[in-house]
Amino acid sequence: MLNAQSFRIVQEGELVERVRSHPALASVCADLSVHGRDLLADDAQNGRPLTREMYPEAWATVAEALALFGVSEHFILLAVGGEDDTYQEVTFRRDGFRLIVQVPRAVLSQLKGRELAGGIGYGLGHFLLGHHAAPDLAAVLALARAEAVADDGWVGALWDDPACADLLRCAAALAHIQDLSADRIGLLVAGDLDAAFLAAMRLFSDVVIDPQRVRETMRYAVPAAAWSEPVFRPHPSLPNRALLLHLFSASALFREASGQAGGLTVDELVRRCAPFLPTGGMAQGRGSKNCDDLLLDLILMDSLVATGRRPRPRAARMIPRYIPPGCYEQVIERYDVWSENSGHATDLLRPWLRRAARKTSLWKIAMVERFLYLVSLDFRIDDRTLGEVAALADAMGAREECRLIYATGFGYDPYCWLESEQDALSWKREARAMLLQ
Repeated sequence: MLNAQSFRIVQEGELVERVRSHPALASVCADLSVHGRDLLADDAQNGRPLTREMYPEAWATVAEALALFGVSEHFILLAVGGEDDTYQEVTFRRDGFRLIVQVPRAVLSQLKGRELAGGIGYGLGHFLLGHHAAPDLAAVLALARAEAVADDGWVGALWDDPACADLLRCAAALAHIQDLSADRIGLLVAGDLDAAFLAAMRLFSDVVIDPQRVRETMRYAVPAAAWSEPVFRPHPSLPNRALLLHLFSASALFREASGQAGGLTVDELVRRCAPFLPTGGMAQGRGSKNCDDLLLDLILMDSLVATGRRPRPRAARMIPRYIPPGCYEQVIERYDVWSENSGHATDLLRPWLRRAARKTSLWKIAMVERFLYLVSLDFRIDDRTLGEVAALADAMGAREECRLIYATGFGYDPYCWLESEQDALSWKREARAMLLQ
């Protein structure tokens, strides 16, 4: 019988203490109790009961996962709906002496075999590790996980307050690491690295991912600490998720649990994982950005969201969080002046694309990662949205950085069909035309 607590990422406990002791926790929770009742409401869904005869594989997989951790409680399986274009996950909750296991229909249709075991194990991990059970953390974590909330300004006011923003960054980092801890339980239940990885990816992505290619390119992954922390992202990026699953699969913790010998020691595992984990602080270098740098970030993010073929309201609400408290009005004023003085979008965007092309490779990696996060907020990631990100990356001189991220996260090259320099020039013209429409 396995003890789920022994597989928890060490930094998770450290962030829990930081959130619990944060001086802004009481005021944020007070705001949530007044304005955020929808976030704090019980999100349990009524679903369609699934009998053993209707879906024997799901029943057997849940029973197998529970037995692995010595949980013998009676459970009920429910198939629940959900928005097809958003993140889907299996959830466990206790109802008296029963466990209610809610499995989104998308999970039942997309995951089979060991991949289904990985998806169920991930949800079980959140349950066993108590990620939704701590009442003193529930409110602020609910806000962090909700990401871009449709609001009347109260969420924006929280992010404009430096102390509250610091707390929310810690909470987002905590939610992010909780996902990675749950990933470990998913891998233990799946028993197979590729299955666990594909289960995690398919819950929010429609892209065909090649796990072998991902493994081959992992050594090129850039630690988040080297470029920019995902300070607002409660879910891990694809490259980081793949790499951290791979590191855990090579650890003595995992190998002992699966009847094998050897592997990375606990200390070595912690050391290797640390650069790829958020700390809840400001992104590296973010505090020193001048108004022009922040304006460049804003123009690029806005061009991605505004020129997409589908409306992205959640992404649009997320963009202001990348402007530090105290700088927002000045940057927006500059942005409005540029917009009003430009007779055509070309006049606004072209000089800023040239400016972006002169930036460092690490800055470009940070921006491409940010673009991928923004496009994932409103819809499941698909080839079309990846193409939009690749077009913007190419227009701003970040083709190689985009190739790196796509290789380590998806296992393919978005520009592989460019066989000649003429093809590249044609692609660049088409990308710019799309952005400048």
